[in-house]
Amino acid sequence: MSHFRKILNGYFGECLKHSLFLCSNTLLSIGAYIVIREEALDWFEEAKVDYERALRSLRDKDYSLACYMCHQAIEKAFKAVMIGLKRKRPPHAHDLTFLYENIRDIIKLSSDIEEALPEISQYYVTARYPNAGLKRPSLSFSKAQAKKALEVARSVLEKVEKALTT
Repeated sequence: MSHFRKILNGYFGECLKHSLFLCSNTLLSIGAYIVIREEALDWFEEAKVDYERALRSLRDKDYSLACYMCHQAIEKAFKAVMIGLKRKRPPHAHDLTFLYENIRDIIKLSSDIEEALPEISQYYVTARYPNAGLKRPSLSFSKAQAKKALEVARSVLEKVEKALTT
């Protein structure tokens, strides 16, 4: 069980002891505690899984897949914030810059991380499809690109984790 789910389950247990019932599609702030919708935690857990996939892809020298999985990790982390802290259904969008604009009042990224979002956003397509910017993504992406994408994804996940747990 993840750290987040332990917090969530512990809190719900306390609420049940005191006959408090919480609706699963709401975010509540009671005292110093914030209850995050389980769906938001699912999105964040999947973001972390995608980050681990990116790390494995880097080790396997599959740099295009590492870049794509970093995009996915960041996208899912941003959508976790939208669901859990903004209480909004995330848009059906994959543009990381656009998604970040929706949560920048909650998550403050450093300027270098924010400036890297447009490039990583392109990986949603260019890292997967031939002739979508590169003739063959599997041969065209570099180790340096994958390392940079991993650095950005790690930073985003750290910021999102902090926002979801404090």
